[in-house]
Amino acid sequence: MDPFGGNLVNLTAASALSDNTVEVSPDGQKLAFTRQFPAGNSEIFTMNVDGTNQVNISNFPTYDSIVTWSPDGTTLIWTSDRTGDFEVWSAPATGGPATRLTNAPGFDGRCD
Repeated sequence: MDPFGGNLVNLTAASALSDNTVEVSPDGQKLAFTRQFPAGNSEIFTMNVDGTNQVNISNFPTYDSIVTWSPDGTTLIWTSDRTGDFEVWSAPATGGPATRLTNAPGFDGRCD
């Protein structure tokens, strides 16, 4: 996109329902986003700002959304219902096992 909002480029072009909730990494080099699939699940992905090197970070067949970066850019934090209740999860921004950070009834996560 140019400085005036023209010349838009589709960076993802995936066979998903939608790609949304985009967050830019603290160093400005990566994007984290939610990809919704027709089967009803959604996943957390990262990619370079030019759209290359897309990586599925959450990689679990449930609803994963509302992603954000840690201040140092090494960790991604998101909300998931993978345990049957919406909890906050994290994983290394480069990929790896997810860790549950909360364990309380009801929705745990951002609501923006």
